[in-house]
Amino acid sequence: MDKISVIIPAAGFGQRMNSKVPKQLIEISNNPIIYYTLMRFVNDNRIKEIIISVSEDIKKQIVEVCNKINSPKEIKIVLGGSKRQDSVANGLEILDKETNVVLIHDAVRPFFAENIIGDGLKLLKQYDGAIAGVPTINTIKVVENNLIKSTPNRKILYRINTPQIFNREAILKAYSYAKENNYYGTDDSSLMEKIGGKVVVISDTYENIKITTKTDLTIAKEVINEN
Repeated sequence: MDKISVIIPAAGFGQRMNSKVPKQLIEISNNPIIYYTLMRFVNDNRIKEIIISVSEDIKKQIVEVCNKINSPKEIKIVLGGSKRQDSVANGLEILDKETNVVLIHDAVRPFFAENIIGDGLKLLKQYDGAIAGVPTINTIKVVENNLIKSTPNRKILYRINTPQIFNREAILKAYSYAKENNYYGTDDSSLMEKIGGKVVVISDTYENIKITTKTDLTIAKEVINEN
């Protein structure tokens, strides 16, 4: 049976929210956003370990959230880094030695589709990683100095979300390569691309928003209050 560890990088502040409170700690219905994200994994019997990477500034608040949850499974807290990738790397360093699957997920994405983890685990038998994503519904332009250079074929473009699920050895190899070459990607699967790893996209839903703006926050409040 797979032993799955979840790493949640939560050290960022979230400048686009324009809030004095880090976005993961903004409250909706008396609970911070990260609470709802954590509960998705606390309530999933397939998850054996949760690791949260935090900044020193919010460590106390995150501990309080974890104490409120009173999870039956282990939740580890580690200090994050200056960038998201550094925070994930710090989480990888304290993985349980028996972990064979690593799931990496944004702290402010509580609405991912129910099928993602199950489908991802099946796909890891064939691929190094499986990541949530949806086809883009917008026209995308390549722009330089405000001038349009090209229009990529929308049919082959995806908006990539999290969770992103990887075989342990594959993601450790990818992060080792990134560290040795001082390479920073925009997501975890981009590191896998650098080492030639095979990563497949799992069909997600458009409701899996990353709560980064006030508009996102309004949508999240509606979803949570409806449930």
